[in-house]
Amino acid sequence: VLQKNVLCLSMGSVSVSGRNVTCEASQANLQCGQVIVVSWANYGRRDTTTCPGKYTIENLYNVNCSWSGSTNYVTTRCNGTNNCTVDANISEDPCYGIYKYLEVFYTCKGK
Repeated sequence: VLQKNVLCLSMGSVSVSGRNVTCEASQANLQCGQVIVVSWANYGRRDTTTCPGKYTIENLYNVNCSWSGSTNYVTTRCNGTNNCTVDANISEDPCYGIYKYLEVFYTCKGK
């Protein structure tokens, strides 16, 4: 699981923006001391280097793989909470035979 947090200051309040990447068949765990607000998510593949694992280029070649329900899938499980767990093994398969990952961009905001 790759996670990157960026500290943002806006109008006197502090919010933390995060990115979480979870390889297929694992679980994403989003945590924040405040309230999670998901801005964007994708279950699929946008490059050949993220989550390469033991897979060959044939399993990674489709970098335009995206499930249109990704953001809704994550927001319904995470928005308004301070932590959530989301499966990166979704029954919808936007690109059969391609090794996928769940990528989530979110912000931690005060209540």
